[in-house]
Amino acid sequence: MYRVIRIGLILALLAVSVYTDHKNGKVLNKITFPAMFCGIVLACFDNGMDGLFDSLMGLGLGLALFILPFMMGLLGAGDVKLLMAVGALAGPGITFQSFLFGSMFGGLMSLFVAMRRGVLLNTLKGMGKVLHMMFWKIFMKVDCIEPISIFGAKNKERAFPYSLAIAVGVIIAFFIKI
Repeated sequence: MYRVIRIGLILALLAVSVYTDHKNGKVLNKITFPAMFCGIVLACFDNGMDGLFDSLMGLGLGLALFILPFMMGLLGAGDVKLLMAVGALAGPGITFQSFLFGSMFGGLMSLFVAMRRGVLLNTLKGMGKVLHMMFWKIFMKVDCIEPISIFGAKNKERAFPYSLAIAVGVIIAFFIKI
């Protein structure tokens, strides 16, 4: 019974988050934090301490998977909290699969958005520059002369509602269990 409630909460969380992200460019804290709390409480009711551990592992995994892209300016904090809320409600297995499928869909979505905005070539050139600098830094042990600055956390013209990619990833993860 609690599993059905958690799945319903996940679907509602995703629907509201995709809507608000598309409409206002934000995933709201007043949606994600209560979802995290409900996920932890419902997991405890469902499976006791094992449920608590599973829920906290999912929440922590959501944070761990999205913290680096957030720090690079590729994702907003709302996207991180959305995956954390999914993790608290669904556990680490679904969270990791959602991350994988959502990242694939998000990558395709970003290429489409860049193409529609007419910046695909510049985006690919910038990514090539980043990969080139990473190669020299990692494999050749040479310090990069210039900082990587193609990613802008405050760059609104490059932003798009990534909550859609997360939602697609979650839905695929529920239907395709690896």
